[in-house]
Amino acid sequence: MTDYPTSPSVHVKYDGVELTEWITISDIQRNIGPNRTITADKIGIVAGKRVISATDDDNVIKITGDMNYSLVAKRRELAAALAKLEPTILTIDDEPDKYYLAIVSEQPQLVEDQFHGEVTITFHVPDGVAHAADERLFPIGADGSVTVSNDGTAETPLDIDVIFTSDANAIGFTSEDNILQFGTPEANSDDSDFVASKVLISDYMEPASKELWTVNAGKIRWRADDGDHTSKADGTLSWQSKLVSVASYGSFDHKTEAGYWHGPTLNKELTEAADNVEAVFFVTFKPSKSGSKCQGLLEGNLVDADGNFIAGFELKDNVQTANAVTYSFFVGDERVNTTALPAKVLKEGSGFYGTATIKKVGNNFTFRLARLNGKTGRETWGSPTLSRVNNTVAMLPTSQIALYGAQWRDFPAMQIEFAHVKVTKINTEDDTLIPLTFTSGDELHVDGETNQVYINGVRNDSYRVLGSSQMLKVGKGDTTIYAMSDGTFSGTLTEREKYL
Repeated sequence: MTDYPTSPSVHVKYDGVELTEWITISDIQRNIGPNRTITADKIGIVAGKRVISATDDDNVIKITGDMNYSLVAKRRELAAALAKLEPTILTIDDEPDKYYLAIVSEQPQLVEDQFHGEVTITFHVPDGVAHAADERLFPIGADGSVTVSNDGTAETPLDIDVIFTSDANAIGFTSEDNILQFGTPEANSDDSDFVASKVLISDYMEPASKELWTVNAGKIRWRADDGDHTSKADGTLSWQSKLVSVASYGSFDHKTEAGYWHGPTLNKELTEAADNVEAVFFVTFKPSKSGSKCQGLLEGNLVDADGNFIAGFELKDNVQTANAVTYSFFVGDERVNTTALPAKVLKEGSGFYGTATIKKVGNNFTFRLARLNGKTGRETWGSPTLSRVNNTVAMLPTSQIALYGAQWRDFPAMQIEFAHVKVTKINTEDDTLIPLTFTSGDELHVDGETNQVYINGVRNDSYRVLGSSQMLKVGKGDTTIYAMSDGTFSGTLTEREKYL
């Protein structure tokens, strides 16, 4: 961006970019409050109409200013700065503690002569309000109560964050105006049709878990018997706090020209076999310092007591010239699909951190991949849920978990990590009778703005109990909210105030 001399003016930033780089702002029109949509109806012969409903609507902000000298270059640069396809943060320096979510809704006008131009930019604010720049946190008390203070001028939805410190069937939040419930509150009742599930593994891969896993003895799926190309179990692992990473991939035999995958395996026996099961794997699969030259293979498999594959997933990058990751799912020995990770997913961090979920109920197998944001720990992309029916493999009970992280030949290797493995035994073959409950250590997040529900970072809106309020909202002033559960928990409500 070219540096141009500017005159002092009101400062406006859009997506963090100072618009006074190009224009000297002389006028801002913000109006008073948002638009309002009113529905009215004529009743009989009485004069006037009766208001049926009235709702706040969107808002418009107009900015006017002058553009001097180098008009052609400035016009192009300003157009690029404003070219957003979704509402983006707009800040005005007379209210530095607030921002708008705005998008340019009309073509900006530029009336120009040779050295001077008059500019008008119209920003559309779809939600019609300003937002507080800083969020406010309200911890839930030991008795489950919390009083939220709203110093804004509009009703505000709250984010909910809960960490369960024991198993629980459900949790609810009540205020004067809202009742929200999550989980399966009927799961423990005497007349409940729900069939309780049992968590067999919830391993956060702490150093204390090391002795519960067997290294380099797990079954490998890819090229398990392919002559000189057969994959090999070799290498070491590094156990850290809530993380086990591949420390070395073993050695490659340069005496053979054949290429093969090699790296360590991890294997763990379940405390009891599971005919029906849900397994969730938290994994990292991303390039190391060598960038796009890196290649790698990551497997997660469900295996029976005789070493037969029941189901599994694979992440693979076997391209040395680009970040090109594919994911695959398996039922038994059959690869049921292979799909490339979208470019937008790889661009977020040049690799993948997230979950792979495998579920078997009766003869139906389902699979889903979800990418998580490394900072918030919440889902930013999810694959479509894939479903397959297989009557033969359905007869095999899951008895062990097998993991594999591998390098191709001696080429630059991917960074491979296993962060959490959770395996739940499902005690019914009727999918509708599986309760959606919480395990000690589970994290519940409810996004107040989008109304989306996340369990351990993975989106799962089905945890919202039917009949609940849609959102947990607070009006101006103080509101007391009560949180209740059949388990123990700690939590916080987060508010970002809004202003008309």
